[in-house]
Amino acid sequence: MRAVSWVITAAVLAFVVFVIVGVTPLGREPFSALFKVGEVGKIDFTQMSSIRGPAAWLVCPGYGMCTALDDRTPIYDNDVASIKRTWDKMLKEQEPEMQLLLADDALHQYTYVVRSGFFQLPDLVTVQIFANGETRGSVAIFSRSVYGAGDFGSNSRRVIRIMDYLDEILSLYKR
Repeated sequence: MRAVSWVITAAVLAFVVFVIVGVTPLGREPFSALFKVGEVGKIDFTQMSSIRGPAAWLVCPGYGMCTALDDRTPIYDNDVASIKRTWDKMLKEQEPEMQLLLADDALHQYTYVVRSGFFQLPDLVTVQIFANGETRGSVAIFSRSVYGAGDFGSNSRRVIRIMDYLDEILSLYKR
């Protein structure tokens, strides 16, 4: 009976410590240190079908890019610079937790890390802005989990939320 009491006490104590570490600002550091991002490189969106996984969501323009994708992105009646300004505004307003990890201004490709609330598991989000003529452009976005085979739909919801914002602010190209 006494052994059972010790086991229950130890389990409750472990749970309390786990919750305190997980939900306090102090808790972000240990989990972030435990779940590292690893090496991040550039993405070739034309080769995306070979690296997609179940905990990922990919949207691309409809003009010969991304052999396997979850949805197509529209063509905006805005140039690359305007789309980038809108993207930066969206980050401040909608996704302030995203931290820039890698930027290639020549390719207009940017990779960010965003961490989940409790365990601080990292997700990577890569966006590339493409010109379609001088006055139009589009985006490709690849959001994926670094750890695990499932993401409970967080990557798809993130990309849909981002695309809804861009679609609301930018002008859609009408053929």
